Amino acid sequence: MGRVSVLVCMVTVGGWMVSGEGREAKVDVTKQIKNAKLGKEEVQWQCGRGMCGRWDGMATREGIENEEMSVIKNYLKDEEARLIVSTIRKIPDNQWVQIDNKRARVFGKHNVTKRATVEMDYKMLDLQGKELVWLRQQLEPYFTDLFQGEGQKLSLFVGKYSQGSFVTSHTDGGVVTLDGNDRYDRKRAFILYLNEEWSAEDGGLFMDEEDKNHPTYSPSWNSLVTFKVPRWHLVTPVTANKIRWSVYGWSLEERVDIGTRFFRFLLANPLVALVCCS
Repeated sequence: MGRVSVLVCMVTVGGWMVSGEGREAKVDVTKQIKNAKLGKEEVQWQCGRGMCGRWDGMATREGIENEEMSVIKNYLKDEEARLIVSTIRKIPDNQWVQIDNKRARVFGKHNVTKRATVEMDYKMLDLQGKELVWLRQQLEPYFTDLFQGEGQKLSLFVGKYSQGSFVTSHTDGGVVTLDGNDRYDRKRAFILYLNEEWSAEDGGLFMDEEDKNHPTYSPSWNSLVTFKVPRWHLVTPVTANKIRWSVYGWSLEERVDIGTRFFRFLLANPLVALVCCS
């Protein structure tokens, strides 16, 4: 399987986080995650050994790609979903970054039309935090089978919505820079919701604005929404005094211009390059 693209220069070696400054202290959250207990039973990360989750045999990447939008219930095995959300809940508040309107104006430049700039108010796990780096490595196998096609990468994030959090109309369309200067287009979005006992009255609903009826989807437990990008949608304000958790991201496809494609073709075909350039 491919690996999730990590946006910071940091790797895990033997359970330690190693950065440009060298070896650092062990990460407490890593131990918490690996030893997370659900009731009396200790549950380990089980994904990564082939297909994982309850959707095995029920959904395929080809089937998903042919749909403009899909909703999958019981995306993961229940114990897997509980392990993920119990892990996320243990991450301290200082590791969450508030996404406000100033940040949103930057994101809004990527919208594919000239509609008003998107506004948003929620928290996401710090892009440079050790927790997100480790979580990406653990969560990536839960999404690669369905969302990472040949030549694609994944970007993966964790969201935390509280009372009053929202996101206005946007498309998710945008260009992402990874691996130095390489540019990637978002191809498909996915959102895994991890909220027990959540009702429509609690707010925080996903509204599909592409559909003329503007249907809404509750961020209910262990459900996944996925759609082709760009697609107009929004998140209604959370009205309940509770936290709305989600793991979300996009499949990314490298944006390659004609000149780069030709150069790569020559590198792959040296005899053609010799004739062409001699």
